[in-house]
Amino acid sequence: MTVPFLRRIKFNPNVSLADRPVVALTVAILTNTIVDYELVSDHTRSGCALGLPSGNGEVSGDLAIARFIAKKAASSSMLGGDDEEIALMDQWVDYALSLSKFGLARRALSIQRTLDPLLVSGTYVVGHSLTLADVALFASLGFPSTEEGKAEIAAILPA
Repeated sequence: MTVPFLRRIKFNPNVSLADRPVVALTVAILTNTIVDYELVSDHTRSGCALGLPSGNGEVSGDLAIARFIAKKAASSSMLGGDDEEIALMDQWVDYALSLSKFGLARRALSIQRTLDPLLVSGTYVVGHSLTLADVALFASLGFPSTEEGKAEIAAILPA
């Protein structure tokens, strides 16, 4: 089955992981909507984009696409619950995005210093379940899921 043009996520597979729609795809998987999107290789792009349903343009940027997918997903808790949680989630996503201009060591230390007091009383950044804020912060660390990635982060952070 061919996905309509407006459900295509376009990106250049030859760019760095930071310029690919990794957070958007993670949100699409976690909201069980990944089948609604088609990935399109576009070697002319420097970032990623998703066509708008109205046909009037596209949304550019991994986190912007992720927010769009989370909002469109029926019964998604990825954005938080009430208006306050949504505002807090947006705040954390903006914070994660602001860290992108720094090197890994500074990002990791900043996130640790910011989250240490917050996570003393909870597991998630906002509310009581995984939200886009958690995924965005993990992405700002470079998705350290391999042993090498985890070791690199562990070497940066104090014991």
